[in-house]
Amino acid sequence: MRRQISCWSAKVVITLSIGLAWAGGNAQCVADSVADFSGVQGQNGWYYGYYDRDGDSDRTYNAATDFQLLPEYSASWESWYIQDGVFWTGIWNDGMHPNGRTTSGGRQSREHWAVRRWVSSVAGNFVIRGHVAKHPHSTCCGDGTVVHIYLDGVEVWSGTRDYCDYTGYDYALSVTLQMGSIVDFVLDPNHQSNDWCDGTIFTAQIVSSLAGDVDRSGCVDDADLLQVLFAFGATEPNDADVNCDGVVDDADLLQVLFNFGSEC
Repeated sequence: MRRQISCWSAKVVITLSIGLAWAGGNAQCVADSVADFSGVQGQNGWYYGYYDRDGDSDRTYNAATDFQLLPEYSASWESWYIQDGVFWTGIWNDGMHPNGRTTSGGRQSREHWAVRRWVSSVAGNFVIRGHVAKHPHSTCCGDGTVVHIYLDGVEVWSGTRDYCDYTGYDYALSVTLQMGSIVDFVLDPNHQSNDWCDGTIFTAQIVSSLAGDVDRSGCVDDADLLQVLFAFGATEPNDADVNCDGVVDDADLLQVLFNFGSEC
């Protein structure tokens, strides 16, 4: 089903072809670690795994050979584990927990890094953004954690999470992706391998590098503005959800307006 819409804007006739493809996904928000989280390995391009650092002779993460899938998923806790009750190593929708040589709660002493992996289904320039903080269910102890992002095996960003930082911080970096590019979001228990209270919020979104370019034409223009207006109020996955919050509303319209004319 298609319909033609014509209007005058800046003395130019713009013709939009608007079809059912609108509801098929979101060109602005390519991936979201929280919204896409599931109990199925590979769903939405996401995989949940770990790096056994104590089992690696060079103790250096190699994305091609060191990534292992977490084998257990708990539906009640909505989390992935190596072995619940044996190691702390786990991943849930908005965070992770590593395992350390200095451990607690009766877990075994072994250094594991938690690794959330996304495999790209798109190519082009994008922004990886998210938030890092101490998880609210984790008490104020330990020595903090270290977060890393690897793109196709190369570390492109890292940061630390202080042992008592519940506020945390946002991060963002520009990247160029290829079809099949591998992005690993990695959490380690800090240089002393102490996993006490290491529950860490580490979220990630992969979004268009040009905010407001709804139709991915490389230019923010009238066509993008009209697509947001026609989709206004939509709550299903939609290209017009520019800020990736799950609803097409005033905030998305403002993003297009603020970036109007960019790259045109």
